[in-house]
Amino acid sequence: MLYCKHCKVNISTETEYCPLCHRKLEIKEKVGTQITFPKNQNQIKKRNLLKIIMNIICPLLIATTILINLLTYSGVLWSVIDTMGIIYVWLFGMWSFKKDASLGMKILANVLAINLILISINIFGYNLATMPNELWALTYTLPFMLSAVILINNVFILIKKFAIKEFLISQLSLCLMSITFFVLMLCLDPVSVLFPKIIVGSLAVFTLVSMFVLTPKSIKQEIAKKFHI
Repeated sequence: MLYCKHCKVNISTETEYCPLCHRKLEIKEKVGTQITFPKNQNQIKKRNLLKIIMNIICPLLIATTILINLLTYSGVLWSVIDTMGIIYVWLFGMWSFKKDASLGMKILANVLAINLILISINIFGYNLATMPNELWALTYTLPFMLSAVILINNVFILIKKFAIKEFLISQLSLCLMSITFFVLMLCLDPVSVLFPKIIVGSLAVFTLVSMFVLTPKSIKQEIAKKFHI
């Protein structure tokens, strides 16, 4: 049993830091008047009920949207956009509120889902005959959002030690995704606007190098524990 001497509570979950004050926990058995965190059965029941309702309503909404779009088709596949939004609420939205998911992974999942919706708007939000050649969602929105999230994660990691574990995996994933995006876009579309790609690619490389070479010892130790190196 882990114990926080500052909050005077026992923590039964597997974590290194107190969820209340975010200070390092001690391995210590405490008995008597110490407070523990029992599972709230009412919250669990409400969460399960919400999942059941969502699993029924969302497929019906998707099917209805597609049917209406096909019956009233005028060159715009707007049902694809609506379907992406429903799926976001259905899957990513529900996953984001899971307590065992780290904040960093929640942010990463939501950023990717929002960008998929924007890409679908860019492609299917126009009449197929007049669809613009440039995909602004890939050219501007995706690289700038990835850059912003990488910067935010860097700030959290630098100013709060407890955030290392919370943001490490998501930060590594973001950097690898950003570098892959940069390389693919240069190969597939080298003549379009370059500066958003250069910004996200450079920031991702700089962040990766900093995490492995220039960051404090605690971050290196966390990386070693996560990947057993």
